[in-house]
Amino acid sequence: MTTPPTPEQDDLEREAERRTAAMADQLRKDAASWSADRGDASARDAADFRVPVTKPEPQPKKKAAPAKPAAAAAKPQPKDKPFSMSYGGTTTADYIKYRLERRSGR
Repeated sequence: MTTPPTPEQDDLEREAERRTAAMADQLRKDAASWSADRGDASARDAADFRVPVTKPEPQPKKKAAPAKPAAAAAKPQPKDKPFSMSYGGTTTADYIKYRLERRSGR
């Protein structure tokens, strides 16, 4: 079972709740002030940058040029390997040979 709170504990809890409420109230006031200041500044800044808008005159449409014949099909490039390992400057065949020699040397 829990013991009933003592008057000192009640006072401490009330004091903590009072401080929490005061901090929350101050935070609300600060946020409202900041929001109001920001709203005024953004309206003022937007008014400073207003420029009259002029509509561009419509340009006459150009006729499409006749289509050019398709270029001759380019010679297909040989497919390169997308990736190859480097074994310390040796060729793949030399590396395989080295691994086989190392394996049989056990």
